[in-house]
Amino acid sequence: MNIKRAKTLVKRMLGVGSNRVKIKDTKKVKESITADDLRSLIKQKVIVIDEKKGNTRIRGKVNQLQREKGRRRGRGNRRGTLNARANLKQQWIQRVRSQRKLIKELKKENKIDAKVYKKLYYMIKGNYFKSKSSIITYINDNNLSTQKLSLPRKSSSQPT
Repeated sequence: MNIKRAKTLVKRMLGVGSNRVKIKDTKKVKESITADDLRSLIKQKVIVIDEKKGNTRIRGKVNQLQREKGRRRGRGNRRGTLNARANLKQQWIQRVRSQRKLIKELKKENKIDAKVYKKLYYMIKGNYFKSKSSIITYINDNNLSTQKLSLPRKSSSQPT
């Protein structure tokens, strides 16, 4: 059998590209007649199929590590709109939940009464406040609390 013809038959049988089909002993392939002969030559490792080459991900992995550190996030590296990068709805949900939690705590500690709580709750729902600190400022400016309020500080444990 013609070598070129044998290569195309093997290629079709195994569903690989012709460049991946390698023939070690051309004499045995020329003697083969049928596709079954070619299959037996594949079993005998006379006809070998090269491994498929893949694309390396090393550069992508290095870049991902850099992004986790906060690098490669400037204007030139951004793809997609702001909403695609950080969903506005998710941001709003996060902000509203934290604000509602704040006024709930203030009500529990009797720093604001139920009427003020309800008013603030609806204002939060209406997207009146930008942040928790703006709620505290609003309460202090409008004398809605019995005492002067401030945001609770997060305890920062720094190694000494």
